[in-house]
Amino acid sequence: MKQLWKTRGRWLVAAVVLVAAVAGGLWWRRSQAGPDAQTRAVLERMLDGWTRWQSVAGEAVVLFIDKDGQQQGFRERFIVQKPFLARFEVLDYEGQAVQGVWMTDGTTIYFFRPGQGYHESDLRGNLAEREQQLPRTWQDLPRGQEVQHPFQAEIPSPVAQFIFPLSFVRKAPGVTYRLEEEATLLERPVWILTIEDPQNKMEERLWVDQATGVVLRYVQLLEGQPRVRYDMLMFVVDEPWDEVWFAPKAGQGIE
Repeated sequence: MKQLWKTRGRWLVAAVVLVAAVAGGLWWRRSQAGPDAQTRAVLERMLDGWTRWQSVAGEAVVLFIDKDGQQQGFRERFIVQKPFLARFEVLDYEGQAVQGVWMTDGTTIYFFRPGQGYHESDLRGNLAEREQQLPRTWQDLPRGQEVQHPFQAEIPSPVAQFIFPLSFVRKAPGVTYRLEEEATLLERPVWILTIEDPQNKMEERLWVDQATGVVLRYVQLLEGQPRVRYDMLMFVVDEPWDEVWFAPKAGQGIE
């Protein structure tokens, strides 16, 4: 009888080890495989969304919250039109006063501050060439590297990263993606996506426009506490914009 129990004990231990090994193997394969098909489709829309519109425009607010709960934010109006035309107007949080304007006509950058006129600089070249080299599928995404749209990198505005949200899509150790549900925001169909990054104790939730991949709402939690909130107040797609929006008139200043 004792021998029988010893034999059964060995089999039980072996079974537990086998189950653990199989579960571990399945987990490893899932982690290597990446997100499921539905979630991957959302991530790929964020990667290739910039190919699906000719212009986007709108108004958004950004709010930063420190660990003590103190808040600071601003409002921004923007227009981005292909190829490489953009205008970003920074206002105070209430939208009452212009803090500055950044714009480009595709060749020259113009930066304004109230009462100071503007100064000019050159927009970086070879943007179109670099744009065409961007990954557009999860499979093409490089592991362990952050990808950024080259035009977004030229725009000194946090809002630009939500218009070109490629940098949110990354193959990084421990980072997982979860598609929560579909919803409607600003009368547009959106996906609600959660990104968990345990290593940095960060969770991000994004409301992703299904047609363009643009992020219409974003909330960042750090150690469970809200640190950043972004909300699109108005969003317009593929409206044609005259080039007058992207360059100043001669001698123009902003008062």
